[in-house]
Amino acid sequence: MVADGVSNIGRCARVDRNVAMARGITVNGLIMAHGPAIELMTRYFRREVIGGAASFLELSTNNEQFTNAMLRKMLLEMSRLREPNST
Repeated sequence: MVADGVSNIGRCARVDRNVAMARGITVNGLIMAHGPAIELMTRYFRREVIGGAASFLELSTNNEQFTNAMLRKMLLEMSRLREPNST
């Protein structure tokens, strides 16, 4: 999941995260924030969004970092697909 704010439309993010986890799907996150929003978004994502085996959160504070963070996120996710115990 990629976001720049908290869930404000549709179902609560936690509900969809729990549905995904019940199906064995890991939900990772990538946030773009700066200043005080970094701590707020990090707490929100850890509490409401990410979950599952070896889930992780990437952070970017500007467009240049976002590109690198997205690449890291994708590479980590793809490398974990090749692990023997992955689903």
